[in-house]
Amino acid sequence: MQTKVSIYIKRIAVLAVMTALAVICSLTFPLGLTVRVGDFIKLSPVFLITALTGSLYGWKGSALVAFLSDIIQGLMFGNVSLLIALISLLSGAVFGLLLHNTKSVSRIAVAVLITQIICSLVLVTSVLCFKFGMPLFPTIYWRILQTAILIAVEIPVLYLLITVLNLPGKLKNIGKIQ
Repeated sequence: MQTKVSIYIKRIAVLAVMTALAVICSLTFPLGLTVRVGDFIKLSPVFLITALTGSLYGWKGSALVAFLSDIIQGLMFGNVSLLIALISLLSGAVFGLLLHNTKSVSRIAVAVLITQIICSLVLVTSVLCFKFGMPLFPTIYWRILQTAILIAVEIPVLYLLITVLNLPGKLKNIGKIQ
C-alpha cells in the first residue's frame, strides 16, 4: 500500500526525470535532440516531455517541468531569459490544462495551436525582436514557417502517443505513478 509520502516522492522523482529529459532534448544536436536551421528556426522534441507531463500531472507539473528545464538550460549556457522561461511555463500550463487525463484529439489540437501560435509565434517572437534586437521581418517569416511545421508535426505525434499508444496510461502503470 502506498502512503501519501511515497506518492509525493514518486511524483517528485518523475518530475525531476522529465525535467532532465526536457533539458537533454532542448540541447542542440549532436549533444541533444534539438535541430537549429539558421538563426530563426528551432525544431525541438521538448513538447513531447511537456505534453506527457501535462497528461500525467496536469498544469502544475507540466508548467514546472517546462519552466525549470528552460532555466537549467539557460544557466548551463549563460543565457537565462526570465521572459522566455515564463513563456515556457505558460506553454506547459496550457498542455497540462488541456491534456490532463484526456485522449481527445480536439484537445490535443487546441493545445498545440495555442502553444505554437500564441506562446511561440506571438510571445517568443516578440521577445526575440524587442528584447534581443532581432529584426522583425526576417524573424517573423521564419517563425511562421517554424510554427506551421511544428503544428503539422506535433498534432499527429501527440495523437499517436496519447491516444493510439496510450503512453500516459502505460507510464502511470510503471511503479503506479500517482
